[in-house]
Amino acid sequence: MRTLVIASDRRNPCASALVAALAAEGREPVGVICAEPSAATRLAGALAAWGARETLRRLGARRNIGAASPEEPRHHLGAWAKQRSLTGWDEPLPRLCRRLRIPFRRVPSVNHPIAAAFARGCRPDLLLNAGGEIFRHAILAVPAVGVLNAHMGRLPAFRGMNVMEWSLLRGRPIGVTVHFVEAGIDTGDILAFSPMDVLPGDTLDILRARSFAVGLELMLRCVGELEAGTARRTPQRPEEGRQYFVMHPRLRRIVEARVAVLGRPMDSC
Repeated sequence: MRTLVIASDRRNPCASALVAALAAEGREPVGVICAEPSAATRLAGALAAWGARETLRRLGARRNIGAASPEEPRHHLGAWAKQRSLTGWDEPLPRLCRRLRIPFRRVPSVNHPIAAAFARGCRPDLLLNAGGEIFRHAILAVPAVGVLNAHMGRLPAFRGMNVMEWSLLRGRPIGVTVHFVEAGIDTGDILAFSPMDVLPGDTLDILRARSFAVGLELMLRCVGELEAGTARRTPQRPEEGRQYFVMHPRLRRIVEARVAVLGRPMDSC
């Protein structure tokens, strides 16, 4: 199965860990696209999506990545990589790709014509998404099998943004769904769901950070099942579930308080 990884940042640890894990399995990607817009464009997008307070919080967290606290994805990715005996999993993507001799291309957007042209030249069966953009037709049409994404919520019930928060607010199970990407928002065929427990000492940020490692493990499993021909695709119906948007800070504080008192697996509703 020929894979191509889509990243949103040259220092995206999820993308680097995914590339390293694929290589360790003898499945080196045929290419890596880094869809990294300018700093000004990224800041404007973050402000529009999250608001000023959440953007500042996330920027502060990025500056503290060296601490590898449990509220940072690198903390959980590092433990996951250690279990798999991965080396170089946290290298910047350009350096990692040079070392593994994987073609690398930086573009301002995954929907830029150069991205689609580069991807077509790599002739991938699967595109593996480790970015954050909405994919348009040009890039969706490239892979022979499709584009896979790890979604931080259970589909089809929770589509859109902040779905872990919305799931917790509504008392529903949390976890990661791997699904195919299509033109709609989180509406493609579902491959698998991996549930997550709320553990003693967890915070919302810890849960979100842990979900990245959960998503990578599930995506690798799905790639293997697709390659073996054992994957089961479950179509979504348009009337199922609903789309959620950025959660208001007041509701987020309610969720954070709820997580603080939960010390058991989430019950299904």
